[in-house]
Formats: sequence, structure tokens, C-alpha cells
Amino acid sequence: KKYPFFVPLSGGIIEELIGLIDLYPELEAVCDKTLDKFINDKFFKKTGLFITKKHLNSNLWNALFENMTIPIPYKVQNVLCNHFYQFGSWSNYIYSFPFGPYVQLAKDNTNLIYSIIMAYKKTKKEKYKNAIIQWVEGVKTYLIYNNDVYRYMNRSYKRREINLGHIHPLIDVLCDIYMFVDKDEKYIRITTKIMDKCINNYRWDIGLLPTRLNLKQNILDIQTDFAVSLWRLSECSNNSHYKKITKEIHQAILKYHFTKKGFVNSIDIHGNKKGTIFPKYNTLLLKLMILIENEKFQIYKNEYNHSIMRDR
Repeated sequence: KKYPFFVPLSGGIIEELIGLIDLYPELEAVCDKTLDKFINDKFFKKTGLFITKKHLNSNLWNALFENMTIPIPYKVQNVLCNHFYQFGSWSNYIYSFPFGPYVQLAKDNTNLIYSIIMAYKKTKKEKYKNAIIQWVEGVKTYLIYNNDVYRYMNRSYKRREINLGHIHPLIDVLCDIYMFVDKDEKYIRITTKIMDKCINNYRWDIGLLPTRLNLKQNILDIQTDFAVSLWRLSECSNNSHYKKITKEIHQAILKYHFTKKGFVNSIDIHGNKKGTIFPKYNTLLLKLMILIENEKFQIYKNEYNHSIMRDR
């Protein structure tokens, strides 16, 4: 079903289409035209950021169902949600309502900027490089303060919520910009300050990272992604300290998340297992295992290595 609104989350699709241009050259014009709509948008011109989707997103749906007095099975929740978005004739209009945050860092902004980085790598067009640099300035202005990275910018242009699931994508983006777009050491300096804040101020005594500050619970996937981001930063900065932290996180995952049936998805700040086992996140953990098994693995050695370590 088509909607009259572009949402930056769909940037992930554009990235994949750019990767197919060698097979289907006509896709270059399609991707170029689509990205132009984002980088020429008035909001982007003003802030350097991409406005988030303006509709009832999954987080709001989850909050709605969680606060109901009568539990609703997940299958029923999914049917209701799908009906709302796909079959409700009035659902087109909900996309124009001012619900939710104005800007969300991941994956709304990061997915789209990955696509623009990919477009620059493919075409070397200066407009893409300029947009990437402008985006970094927007993130610094509106989503970073005192080396803390915030998930949202609200409609009053205020920063909201430090969520580590939105920090590691930014670290990956900044490393990619340094490696593929602009060899300016300022990107490594920014990334290093953000990462140091995370591992020195946010990390628990047991060696793992919380999902959000003041939340005494974690998610397995964030441990994996941060460990990979640390390895990535170690390469870009030529600093083995970050690779050492990757190994420490790996050991903590084995100690606290592992069970005979697999790795549980969540533990608390004391190491008590809280979550269930999700095959998806157990499979994604293989990225970290690849790094641990091969000390000399280089993410930026070639396109294949870089591709398998992407967080998409």
C-alpha cells in the first residue's frame, strides 16, 4: 500500500537498491531521485536531520497493549495492528498526524545516512558528501550533549532519552564516514569521546551495557552491536584498547547470557537471567564470534567483511 509520505526508515531499502546498480543500471536514477527528496527537504536544510515518520509507531502500539487491564495475545495484537495500517481506509491520514518524536536517531536517521554514504561510494557525487557532512553537524547540534547521545529530538527541539541501541549505529556511521567519505580526524575524535562515555560511565560492573540509563536490564543484541562497534573503532583509530573491551564484553556474554539452550535475551544489572531465548539474536551473536575467533579480522579490509558486520 502506498502512502503520500516518505519516511527515512526506508533508507535501508535504498541502500540495498544502490548495491544492485551494477546489475540494474536504471536503479541509479531511481535512488538519486529518491535521495534528492530527502536532502532537499526544508527540515533537513534547516537542521541537518531527517524528520521521523509521523504515525503511530510500534513503540506506541506496545505501550497501548501493555497498559490494558486484560492481556491481549500477541497474535491478536498483530492482527489489529496490520488491520490498522493495511486495511483501514482512514489510516492514510494518520501519517500526517503530529504523533511521536520529531527526530529519531536510529534507525530513521542512520538507515538513510547509510544509504547516502553508499550513494557517495558508488557515484562520488559531491551533493552526497555535502549532505553527510551536514547531517553530522545536525547530530552534534541537536542529539549530542556532553558526549551523551540522545535518541530523540522532540517538537520543542529538546533532546530526549539516552538509549544505547541508538548510540552504536552512530558510532558505526561515523567510522564509515571516516573510512569512505572524509578522512578528517574529527570524526574519530567525536566517536572516541562517545564510546569512552559509554564504556566508562554506562557499563555495569559485570562488564555489560544497559539498554537505557537507569534501566537495570540489558538486551543481548546491544552487547553484540557494541562489541562490533568497538572493534570497528579500534581499526579506525589504531587503538587496541577498544578491541580489548570487545573481548571483555564477549566473556561477560558467555558468563551471564549463556544457558544450555542458548543465550538469553536479557539479564539484570546483577547478572540474573530475565529474558527468553530468541534465535534471531543468537544468530546475530555470530558476528562477534567471528571477530573473537579471528584476532586479525579487519572489518574495513574489503566490502565483504564490511558487509557481514553491518547492523541492519
